[in-house]
Amino acid sequence: MNPEVTNFINELDSPWKITLVNELRELVHSTVPDIEERIQYKKPHFLKDGHYAAVISPSKDAITFMIMNTENIEFPKEFAGPKERR
Repeated sequence: MNPEVTNFINELDSPWKITLVNELRELVHSTVPDIEERIQYKKPHFLKDGHYAAVISPSKDAITFMIMNTENIEFPKEFAGPKERR
């Protein structure tokens, strides 16, 4: 795991954000083998084979988790968004 991402997470302003972002990070790593992570655009991004796989975007009152390049993933109909990201 990238120490820059660890520092980013540990500097979040609320304990609940730190917990949730760590859980999302672990989920990504357990789901996608050999995922690369880095800070880009001031947010943790996850890449697989040089392609974006996910991003975690903390804001004042929420954490957004976006999955990218989702063309071959089946989602429940409740998930909205274009095929390239959900």
